[in-house]
Amino acid sequence: MNSIPPHFLSPSDRLVTVPKGDSTGEPHKARWRRILRLMIFWRWLLAGGVIGGALLGGLVSLLTTPRYTATTELQIARETAQIVNLGATTHDVSIGDQEFYQTQYSLLRSQALAERVASDIGAPDSPDFFVIFGKRREFYENAGASGRDRRREIAGKILLSHVTVVPMHGTSLVDIDATTPSPALSKDIARLWGQDFIAANLDRRQAAAVYARRFLGEQIADLRGKLDEAELRALQYATSQDMVDLTLPNNGQRPDGYDPAQARLLASDALVTMSSARVAATTERINAASRLAAVGDQPGASSDALAYRALGLLRKERADVAAQYEAAAARQGTDDASAKQLRARLVSLDTSIRTEGGRVRTALQQAYQGALGREQALSLQVNAIKESLAEQRKRSIQYAIYRREADSDRMLYEALLQRSKEIGVAAVLESNNVTLVGAPRLPDRPSSPNIAVNLVLFTLAGTLISVIAALLLNRIDRGINEPIDFEEKLVLPLLGVVPKPAVPEAASGGTTEMPFALAEAYLEIVANLALSSVPPDVPASIGVISTWTREGSTATAIALARTLARGRRKVVLVDANLRAPSLHLPFALENGPGLANLLSGDAKLDDVLRMTAIEGLSIIPAGDAPDFLVANGLEQLLAELRTRFDHVIVDCPALDGHAEAPLIGAATAALVYVVAAGVAPVATIRMALRRLGDTRISGGIFTMYAPRIRQDSVLKL
Repeated sequence: MNSIPPHFLSPSDRLVTVPKGDSTGEPHKARWRRILRLMIFWRWLLAGGVIGGALLGGLVSLLTTPRYTATTELQIARETAQIVNLGATTHDVSIGDQEFYQTQYSLLRSQALAERVASDIGAPDSPDFFVIFGKRREFYENAGASGRDRRREIAGKILLSHVTVVPMHGTSLVDIDATTPSPALSKDIARLWGQDFIAANLDRRQAAAVYARRFLGEQIADLRGKLDEAELRALQYATSQDMVDLTLPNNGQRPDGYDPAQARLLASDALVTMSSARVAATTERINAASRLAAVGDQPGASSDALAYRALGLLRKERADVAAQYEAAAARQGTDDASAKQLRARLVSLDTSIRTEGGRVRTALQQAYQGALGREQALSLQVNAIKESLAEQRKRSIQYAIYRREADSDRMLYEALLQRSKEIGVAAVLESNNVTLVGAPRLPDRPSSPNIAVNLVLFTLAGTLISVIAALLLNRIDRGINEPIDFEEKLVLPLLGVVPKPAVPEAASGGTTEMPFALAEAYLEIVANLALSSVPPDVPASIGVISTWTREGSTATAIALARTLARGRRKVVLVDANLRAPSLHLPFALENGPGLANLLSGDAKLDDVLRMTAIEGLSIIPAGDAPDFLVANGLEQLLAELRTRFDHVIVDCPALDGHAEAPLIGAATAALVYVVAAGVAPVATIRMALRRLGDTRISGGIFTMYAPRIRQDSVLKL
């Protein structure tokens, strides 16, 4: 009865189709289509970003003051040539090299060096210097002799902002670039920066040598007294605590790497032994507890009872007696004397079996108590050994602290004595490790601005900003706007696309003829709905549901019903949206009585059925009981309607704000989800789909679609 006419399944080149991405074996085709759609949609934003970036780059290049760069090249050696050989002349490259060079680079960028160069070029007393860098107000605010220090500080900061230290990777060479609006000033700053850095480095070395000689004398005298005190303190502590380290060799000399805190203690061996015994006792106690717990209220059914030979014999004897009793009762009846004797014997054997089972339980309890006692006793011994071992560890740690303190003082004392023999005049005779490699030249052309580079950078920046803006704007949840995004974002089969009609009432008109595009779209949807079923056929009952009320679910239900009725089918439309009934309006019918009156028992089916002007199409309006729960009895009603009609289409209420909408949708054989273009956000649709739970959704219908670009132009990719 419900077989679909063949012409519903015939292909039509007039249907609105949606490209399926990878159908031709090109995995990236759908992605490129989506990118092209995005570029075309935001084409004016992207073009504005590119043109605006190029214009801004040209404007910045024209308005920027030309600047000239002079460069001084220095070589900073890790080690200096030693005139007096005081030790090793080679140095292994290590992480210390990186720290050394980073320190030198920081010194080249220091405020002190900048102020020294500023004083050499006379910047603190030159108003022209401040004017050329746009700091005229700072100069006059700190005029006079009292403000000279402040002017020197400001001049140093100005120089720091216009001097760049550029290390050459993999070498000890460093370039110092000075960039100013004046070529001569750039050359002077670069030259003096290198010279003053070399001079400042020599000053630091001489000051360090003088300080080292004075410091070593004071430290040696202080360490001599500390070493004597540390040795005496360690000896007195070892004597007072009766500590004798048996791990030391017989000669009493400490080997290399010896640590007093790691000496082996006798209590540690005892702790290991007792801990192992406690683990075994714990295992035994757990096994006994599990066996006792397994007995429960039926000791005779436990594994121990089954292994008990006496119980086995009793059970065997009882089985034999029971067999004899059944045989005697069958031959002579239960009142026979022999049967009564056998019955008494069975009772006696049951009593004996219970008694033996109790003995098994008692034995298991005794075994558990014994294991528990052994575990507790061993735990007490382990805790006692732990306390003793902790006390011994504390004493050995304290002794190790005293010994390490004495050893540290001795090593430091010996090192200072050795260094005091070397210091002398060696540091003064040591040559400087910074060498001037290349003197600066007078710049003959500006280093900035570079018009070509600015145009490229600003154009790229404008392009990047416009792309980011387009992506951010596209990320705003504006719902589903393209059919290609339907299945990707909702993970829902797309049954068809319904174009947006020129006249809004054209899609939901109950008596007017649908436009050709809409009719063809819904014909395709019916065909796809039939193909999605097993076997291929239009389901007997179809629920039409949506996220929000204004997505065209009612118009879709009417259009599906009209399409099926046009195929010479008997179709009934059911308005299950009691809170906002609207299915009766396009057909110019009354709302009551309707579905609510039928389900509440106030009306019969024939009373609520309404015939329409369309042949084969009837409707059941919502009725006038908005507080009635439609889900109650809906399945029975649909079953009855399927006996009288070929197809039942239910206009379900929207999921947003209707608690019973999922129950109504689940009552139908097939559920169709309607999504309007750009109406409900994707997150809201996904949340609504989750409310449907395990309800099987045959697919979705994308309505109110108005393409912004020609579809055939995209398909040519």
